[in-house]
Amino acid sequence: MDIDSARGGNGVNMEGFSAQRALCILVSFACWLALLVGCVSGVLPPLSAADEEARTANADPFAALTAIPAESDAADDTLPPFSADSWPNERERFAARGEAELSFGDVEEALSVYQETHRRDAEVYGEGNWRVVEGAAQIAVVIAIRDLADESDRQAALDAIRGRRRAIDVALTGHYDLAYDSITQARDDWGRVMGTDDVVFASLTHGLAKVEKLRHEGEASRKHYLAALALRQQQFGDDHPRVADTCDGLGMLYLDVFDDPASAREWLERAVAIRRRAQGVESTWYARSLLHLARTHLAEGDAATALELLDESIASYNAQQTDERLSLFLPTMHMGRARAALGELDQAETLFCEARQIAEAHLPPLNPFLAECLDELAAVLVESGEPLRAAAVATRAEHIRRAMAERGIYQPAVAADMGSPALLPVLPARVSSASR
Repeated sequence: MDIDSARGGNGVNMEGFSAQRALCILVSFACWLALLVGCVSGVLPPLSAADEEARTANADPFAALTAIPAESDAADDTLPPFSADSWPNERERFAARGEAELSFGDVEEALSVYQETHRRDAEVYGEGNWRVVEGAAQIAVVIAIRDLADESDRQAALDAIRGRRRAIDVALTGHYDLAYDSITQARDDWGRVMGTDDVVFASLTHGLAKVEKLRHEGEASRKHYLAALALRQQQFGDDHPRVADTCDGLGMLYLDVFDDPASAREWLERAVAIRRRAQGVESTWYARSLLHLARTHLAEGDAATALELLDESIASYNAQQTDERLSLFLPTMHMGRARAALGELDQAETLFCEARQIAEAHLPPLNPFLAECLDELAAVLVESGEPLRAAAVATRAEHIRRAMAERGIYQPAVAADMGSPALLPVLPARVSSASR
C-alpha cells in the first residue's frame, strides 16, 4: 500500500469482488489516469473538428478517456486465473484493487488482496525482489490499520490515505494551496494515529515535498524530500524504486526551483542507476527518469548527451506493451529542443510537429504542454525564415493560454511534477505531468 506505487495491468478475479464494484473502481481509475497525464479541465473555443467535438460534449474533455466500451471486461467478473507467465502484466491492476478497497473502507478485503499479491510476487520474482520487500511493508500497515482499537482512529488513517489522492487531484488543477492543506492534514493525521516511521508516512512526506515544490517553497520541499529519502532508505535500503522516486523528486526540485542543473543531474543519475538495477531498462519509470536527466543536460547546454538519453528513453517507452503513443510526447518534444540547440532546424521542426500531433490526439485542447510545444515550434519556424507560419502557431499557443486563463485553469511556470503517484493507478507507458 505504498502510496507512491504505479498501477496498471490486466486485472485478476477475486472471490467476493463484485462486478459492480469492479466497474466503479475502473471508472475511478480512468478518471485518475486522465489527471495523471497532465490533462486540465476546460475546452478550447472551436479551432478544429476535435475542439468542436469536445465543446459540444458537455464541455467534458475527459469523456473520451473515461469512456468504458460495452465489451469491456469491467462489466465481466470472470477474469483469468493466476498464471506465473501472465502475472507481470496483470500484477499492477490486481494490486491496485487493494488500494481501492482501502478507499472504500474495506480493510479486510484490502488485506486479502495485498496478501495474495505478496504470495504471487514471491512465487514469480523471488523472496528478495523489491516488490516482495515492499509488499511485506504494505501488509504490515494494513494489519496495523485493521487492529486499531478505536474506530475513529481507523477512519482517520483511511482518511489520510484518501487525503493524498485529493491533494494530487487539486494540485493538477492548479489549486496548490488546497493541495497543501490536504496533504499536510493527511500527514499529520497519519503520524498521530499510525506513527512516523512506516511506508505511508514516508510517502506522505514525499507527497508534501512535491506540493511544496509546486508552490516554489524550495527549502521546505528539500527538507521534506530529504526526510522521505532517509525513511525510505531505512525501510528498503539504498537500491529500492521508492528511493529512486525521491532522488528523482530532488533532481527536479534542483532543476526547476533552484535552477541548479548540476546538482539536479547528480540526483537524477542516482535515480536512473537505481531504476536500471531494480526495475530494468524497459520500465516506464526508468524512461521517465532518463527524460528528466536529459533535461538537466539540455539546461547545461549539452544537447548531444541529452539526445542520447532521449533516444534511450523513447526506446524504453516503446518497449512497453501498449498502443498508446502519449508516452512519446514529452521525449519527442525535448528531442526537438535538443535538435534546435544543435542548429538542426529541419529535424527540430519535424519533431515538434510530431509531438504536437501526439498531444492533439491524446490530450484535451486546453493543455499547457501543447502550448509549450507550439511555442518551441514557433521559435524554430522564426529561425528557419518562416515568420507567417510561426505567427500562426504562436497565435494558437496564445489562444490556448488565454482560454485557460478565462476558465481559471492553472498555468504553472513549472508543470506539476507529481512523480510516482500515491494510491493512484497509472497504466504503463503513459507520461504524466511528472515527466515535464
